[in-house]
Amino acid sequence: MLGVAIDITERKRAEEERKRLEAQLRQAQKLEAIGTLAGGIAHDFNNILAPIIGYTELALGDIPQFNPMRHGLEQILNAAIRAKDLVKQILAFGRSGKEQQQCQWR
Repeated sequence: MLGVAIDITERKRAEEERKRLEAQLRQAQKLEAIGTLAGGIAHDFNNILAPIIGYTELALGDIPQFNPMRHGLEQILNAAIRAKDLVKQILAFGRSGKEQQQCQWR
């Protein structure tokens, strides 16, 4: 009787490590895609907010302090500024630290 034994422990470990690394890579690719999508949406939204903020500020400059319309314009401006802050958060999600430092916000 003759027997042959081959230890495949290392091969099994290497295969499990490869599967783990592949799963990590897929997860990283998904996060990158989400970040890219979020960044694109945030930039488009920021392009909408810029004229809202700008024209509201111009209108506020032309309206006397006690005009009843002033309160509504101030509410528009405050909401747009909150939205701009949300855009910053979305962009931060999709950027690396270096890119965040390069981005200048008003």
